[in-house]
Amino acid sequence: MKNFQRDVKKWLADQFDLPPDVLLDQPKINIIAPFSFYIENHRGLVSFSENEVRLLIQDGELLIKGNNFLIKSITPTDLMLKGIIEDLKIKN
Repeated sequence: MKNFQRDVKKWLADQFDLPPDVLLDQPKINIIAPFSFYIENHRGLVSFSENEVRLLIQDGELLIKGNNFLIKSITPTDLMLKGIIEDLKIKN
């Protein structure tokens, strides 16, 4: 049933030219300033260190690697991160 719902949402997003994060609960990363990032639609913080952040997302984990990470704010679905991002990966 989940695959059917996801397929319908994907079809709707494609038909109405909507961004995937709106219907599919995909993460969205906004660059606010040279070293500030706002991450939306996460499902929780798995781990945090100065060089790595792991967040639960709809389809697995979002792995962010870099330097000098600092969490400026966090809510159940959003995260404001400062630091230098060197690598982003989605792990299913």
